[in-house]
Amino acid sequence: LEKPAYSVLFIPQHQLLVVGNSDGEFHVIDFHRKEEIKLIAHHQKGIFDFAFDAADNQLLVAGGDGFLSVWSLPGFQLVRNIPLCDQKLRQLSIDAAQNFVAVACGDGVVRVLDLVFYNETATIHAHDDGATSVAWHPKKPVLVTGGKDAHLKCWNVNDQFANVLSIPAHQFAIYSIVFDETGNYCASASRDKSIKIWDSTSFEPLLKIGPGAEAHSHSVNKLLWIGNQLVSCGDDRKICCFGISSEKG
Repeated sequence: LEKPAYSVLFIPQHQLLVVGNSDGEFHVIDFHRKEEIKLIAHHQKGIFDFAFDAADNQLLVAGGDGFLSVWSLPGFQLVRNIPLCDQKLRQLSIDAAQNFVAVACGDGVVRVLDLVFYNETATIHAHDDGATSVAWHPKKPVLVTGGKDAHLKCWNVNDQFANVLSIPAHQFAIYSIVFDETGNYCASASRDKSIKIWDSTSFEPLLKIGPGAEAHSHSVNKLLWIGNQLVSCGDDRKICCFGISSEKG
């Protein structure tokens, strides 16, 4: 890549890898041939996240220019270009069962859009100074968000997204929220160089990872849970893989 990569997503249904860069372009790479087949220049600022809507075969792109763009696959035709705010869109999370996408926006609002007409069905004033992460709870009608205020918050989907929990989880912005495959555990990553593991029912803290020599020395920007392994990457240019066990100690 000629420019810094801000986001990446593998789409197994099409065997494609998409990579968003700092200038608002995204690369489309044929995974088998290991070569770029498209370079799409659409957004005016960096691309911070992707999400794939498998039901409609569409790619959602979160731009630093405040626009959410929607592309039909496999041809990558632009379907929609939706202005959401004047600041960057940081993270996307799709709830396939309810057909919603939640968008963490730099103006502090988390916007919930339907995946049919992309109407804004909920506007959650979630975090002062900016919303930076978002994830749907896999077992409960709850949306979990994180922000520059370092708080982890839960919102009740069945009660017009009323706030039901607010935790001062980290010291600085929370950049990633993920659940494990069982739905029993939630992990959060922060600019404070740490990762925390939470019980997904009570949101009691279970474990803190880092900062340190065996973890990250700089901001932790993204998490991915694969089986019982939690993968993280950060500003220290490291990828870390942690084996997470449910056994005490």
